[in-house]
Amino acid sequence: MRWIDIICFSAKNILSGGRKAVLSILAVGVGIFALCLISGMGDTAAAEIEARVSETGLGGLTVYPVKSGQHAISEEDLAHLSTDIAGLKAVTPFSVETGTLSCRGKTQTAALIGVSAHISDVFDLRLLYGSYFTAADLAGSHPVILIDDALAQKLYERRNITGKVLTFSVNGVRFEAKIVGIIASQKQGLESMIGVSLPSLVYIPYTFLNQVTGHTKTDQIAISCFSAYDENSVANQVIRYLTLQNQVKYKCENLNAYISELQEILQILQVFIRAVAGISLLVGGIGITNSMLYTVDARRSDIGVCKALGEPKHSILLRFLTEAVILCLLGGILGLFMTELTVNLIDHYFTVHLQIPTHTIQSSLSLALFCGVLSGLLPAYKAAALDPIDVIVR
Repeated sequence: MRWIDIICFSAKNILSGGRKAVLSILAVGVGIFALCLISGMGDTAAAEIEARVSETGLGGLTVYPVKSGQHAISEEDLAHLSTDIAGLKAVTPFSVETGTLSCRGKTQTAALIGVSAHISDVFDLRLLYGSYFTAADLAGSHPVILIDDALAQKLYERRNITGKVLTFSVNGVRFEAKIVGIIASQKQGLESMIGVSLPSLVYIPYTFLNQVTGHTKTDQIAISCFSAYDENSVANQVIRYLTLQNQVKYKCENLNAYISELQEILQILQVFIRAVAGISLLVGGIGITNSMLYTVDARRSDIGVCKALGEPKHSILLRFLTEAVILCLLGGILGLFMTELTVNLIDHYFTVHLQIPTHTIQSSLSLALFCGVLSGLLPAYKAAALDPIDVIVR
């Protein structure tokens, strides 16, 4: 029997199946729908979390004293770390002071972060306008600052406000600082992750911040490493040197490790979500197997006649297998249609924007095909193994 004949014969049997065929197709369709929709929701949630983490600009490693308030890291220490620690890509002081920001008659809380010109080599910042600090800014302790676009929008109702001057007060010391660069907002990503309102983040040369606070040294630093080196090993070298040099105990916080762990957790959750959604597809496949077994019993006489007329076993096997595959593929198409309809409804009536990736659609159809083959094997073998004499006698 030719393939076209097998397909036509299988399609005819499906059409004559009535409600059983419709329910089988619906069972697989619901399984594919659940798989696509739940996988899409998981992928959307994971992408949103990763986007929030990326917005924060978090990265690198921070090294700070066990006992807070110990400003012991000198310029010589920073120079030594930059040149003599193998695998160290960049190092910047990371001093944080809380103060107030005044602009156009309004005052708000601000966190001033003292850093060096290597800030972009340590943190994953995205410069939108202007420039980062220069070596001259650090050497001359210039009162220049970097702010994010959210703060710029809040102060002047536009994002690019480079050249503007803001007034700050830190520990009773009042000063003015010029905006030299605008970076993408970090505050919004941090707030969405921890659920707490934060002060505006303002980056300033650490040399100038030390003048304001009266410190000659810094208390903590942030470092980044080359990809070929182990971050923890490099951090241990830094801690060992600073501890011996300053007689102060230090510890390290690996922000990159936290981000990697979060990404691994998200991947595990996505696999778990797909596995749970796949159970509904399994149920649909079992339903088709049960329906096809009933069909074999109902067509015993037809199968016996066909075998008595000389139809080979493999032809009968292919007919029933093809019928199961067609049922599952129709269910898969129905499930994709239901998914597309649901996604459009969610986009229209809710603020959530779901996206079903192309690979999810392709894998869903592949799973439907696999489900058809798997669920049709047992009924097909049962039909092919029937004895025509025994069938006709009965």
